[in-house]
Amino acid sequence: MKMLHSILATIILLFIYLPMGLGCSCVGPPTFCETISNNANNLLIIKGKKIADIEHGMDIQVQGIFSGTEERSVIRVWGDNGFLCRVYPSTFEIGEEVIFALQKIEEAYTGENPSSWQALEQVGDYILSICGTYYIRDEVEAEEITECLGEERFQCAIPNLNFHPNPSRERVFLDVASNIGTVTGTLTIFDTSGKQVVGGIPIRRLLQNGRIELQVSNYARGVYFIRIDSPDFCGIKSVGKVVVM
Repeated sequence: MKMLHSILATIILLFIYLPMGLGCSCVGPPTFCETISNNANNLLIIKGKKIADIEHGMDIQVQGIFSGTEERSVIRVWGDNGFLCRVYPSTFEIGEEVIFALQKIEEAYTGENPSSWQALEQVGDYILSICGTYYIRDEVEAEEITECLGEERFQCAIPNLNFHPNPSRERVFLDVASNIGTVTGTLTIFDTSGKQVVGGIPIRRLLQNGRIELQVSNYARGVYFIRIDSPDFCGIKSVGKVVVM
């Protein structure tokens, strides 16, 4: 009986420590910028919103593309199941907006008796590696993506909501990527109480010399929040703040 107990204890310990032994030991660049600069040609870099969990993966709604090509509005991204060098899908909340750098699955598993996770992952899906920094939530670092990729590769017309000069009395400007021909969507202005001051202005009407120009001379002094609703916007935060003097 003691022998049986010893065998059972050994089996239990193996189940506990085997995943740890198979854990990921890869080391990658410590920043998002360095990671994507090293292999930008092989990545789909997007702003995306997590909309669903599925097994060891998640469905991501594509809200803007920084680099790469993807025609689908929703893509499936696979993460870690305890044995893979990937980010756990539980890292992200449903509805959370994040900038991802994703690697596409180009070939299906061709071996015999695929594991359940191998059978789930399909050609055309994506994986989110942990061997580097393949996602960011921070708006400040997101604003540096144009420098990482180079402006000629940057596909988002509006990378952030940095209005300038700010504060202002006359007008404020928002830069638009110079390689983008047309910008779609609307701009809405709110006061600090959440009341809509101006709503639904077509962005194309505000474009002047490659940037969005917004007149604020008729507004009372105070703080205003400006929301951008546009498929051409790739920043993390869709609301900017402007101070009128």
